[in-house]
Amino acid sequence: MDRYEDILNAWFYVLYPKRYRSVEAFEAEDGLDDRTKTAELFVKILAEAPTTARRMFEIDDFPLTVERWLMNTLGGRWRFSRFSNFFTSGIVAGKLEFSIFDSVIKKCSSDFGHESLREKFTAFANLVHTAEHASDTSQ
Repeated sequence: MDRYEDILNAWFYVLYPKRYRSVEAFEAEDGLDDRTKTAELFVKILAEAPTTARRMFEIDDFPLTVERWLMNTLGGRWRFSRFSNFFTSGIVAGKLEFSIFDSVIKKCSSDFGHESLREKFTAFANLVHTAEHASDTSQ
């Protein structure tokens, strides 16, 4: 099994057209067509995810976990990246973002493979709740 950084560098390239100076400038534009393609791809990925999650991680409810923990419980919403960079999409809850692909890539690596996706979801939920509490007390 490869290390996280090796997987990331070998398979996931952040792309943007030459007319932009950075990926941030590319992502700052509306890019509705790109984001729609990304959303459509995520529908397909989440439909296939139970099979892969069961086989690779022995998880039976990965899409359910994403929906239940990150969306319903935390009030999260998808932030879809422009299409070629679909893997940088995340779920935003409050002012924080959870990177789905980054967590899955780490789970597939030799250096982070021991980390549970459920533990990552729980840690993120705790961060969101802590941030909300800090925001409530500062008002």
